[in-house]
Amino acid sequence: MNVAFLLRANARRQGQKICLVFNGQEVSYGWLDKRVDCLVRGLKVLGLERGKKLALFLRNSIQWVELFFAASRAGVVLVPVSFRSRGEELKYILEHSRPDALAFDDFTRPVLEEILPEIKVSPVYIAAGEDLPPWAIPYRRIPLEGDSQPLWPEPRLADLHSICYTSGSTGKPKGVMLTNANVVVGQYFNCLTVFPFKEEDVFVITTPLCHRTGWGRLVQAVGLGSTVCLLGTPYRPKELVDIIASYRATVVGMVPTMARMLLEEVPVERLRKMDSWRGLLLTGESCPVSLKERLWEVLPAVQLYSFYASTETGMISCLWGRDQMEKPHSVGRPVPGVEVTIADPGLGSGEILVRSGAPGDHTVMLGYYQDEMATREALRDGWFHTGDVGSFDGDGYLYITDRVKDLIITGGLNVSSREVEDVLLQCPGVREAAVIGVPDDQWGEAIKAFVVADNGISEEEIRSFCARRLAGYKKPRYIQFVASLPRTATGKLRKQVLREWEASGRSI
Repeated sequence: MNVAFLLRANARRQGQKICLVFNGQEVSYGWLDKRVDCLVRGLKVLGLERGKKLALFLRNSIQWVELFFAASRAGVVLVPVSFRSRGEELKYILEHSRPDALAFDDFTRPVLEEILPEIKVSPVYIAAGEDLPPWAIPYRRIPLEGDSQPLWPEPRLADLHSICYTSGSTGKPKGVMLTNANVVVGQYFNCLTVFPFKEEDVFVITTPLCHRTGWGRLVQAVGLGSTVCLLGTPYRPKELVDIIASYRATVVGMVPTMARMLLEEVPVERLRKMDSWRGLLLTGESCPVSLKERLWEVLPAVQLYSFYASTETGMISCLWGRDQMEKPHSVGRPVPGVEVTIADPGLGSGEILVRSGAPGDHTVMLGYYQDEMATREALRDGWFHTGDVGSFDGDGYLYITDRVKDLIITGGLNVSSREVEDVLLQCPGVREAAVIGVPDDQWGEAIKAFVVADNGISEEEIRSFCARRLAGYKKPRYIQFVASLPRTATGKLRKQVLREWEASGRSI
């Protein structure tokens, strides 16, 4: 079994059923399965055989889904790249992963062209948009060129499925290696034990497919044989409501920021008319209790599921039902098949450790791509060290109290403060910089930079500099100029002092 087997199994059972809806186009299970077979043959013509790597630098689209399942069926390792990536971060991901092919669209082409002269890799470029540069192969030609190619045996559960880059405390994105077992067990079988969904359900995916919250929901829905309605980017709440009404959607996955936008932009009367909607899956960032309360008030018939997960582990714990009201600050109890323990429990709280079989066998990643040191640090004595600090209550419910990793989660997306700081320090006129996350009503957390500056540089100049080198969600929303940064006697930056001063509202 592998990820693509989930598609084939349902194509054989219900080939005429609608599998995917995007921008008004409907694709059946049978059609998508045949299309994937054609793409597998075409990829082989391009030299993409088992073990080769394919980077997807695309916005949400039918092409993204087709390539995802085609690579999965061919044993080609997927490298999903955020379409928001640019500059140094994009260059790093491509040079670190060294893909054999890279698919892009009209939106990502300009960003890609900016770094083409600089990157030290030479993949086969696949143009999936309408604007076809001479240096790329048209996406629509791939299936035709592979018509005569035979299919080969499909990959096994133990084979590498994807390398997913996630921000970490080191500042540079880490490539999380996931096997077919990690994806099938974590996104399909584990979900069967937690969520009461079935093939009659209609899922709506609101988040980008380039992140695990997006493609993970795709795998879950296709595994069930459900219909998937895929939204484009950027997210528009009114479009979501139209899709729910048109297709009688029952399950929606989103990050809390999106739920907040939905409540703000769509009248309550219209939300309450969506009587088909019965499940809301919230992940990617902590969900404020005030937002939960508002969702209960406006959508009383919708069951709320919030869960604790990561790219490295998949779903760790889940909170749903009456527990959302009785233990609203908890992230729930561990899901079946996943062990969770607390390091140094005698202290009351400690680092959260996760285990699910051997690395790569069930839900926990195989390791970090080309980073043995980070792998050894994260996977110790059979346990994955999450970097989060938490504790259990007497009923076995897990609570997260702090983060060991210096990570900011804004709008459900991870941002390494060090990555932002590295860019700030390259800006002429910035002598020192420190970045923290601050509470934000819309995004959960916003990025704030404390800057020690020379020569009178302005906030706008700093923002403009960052905009050319960082994805939009990684740019500092707030910038505060300070005379100096708090440090220890040995020169180590004391970010906790910055957080305390920020919380007190006092100027530094």
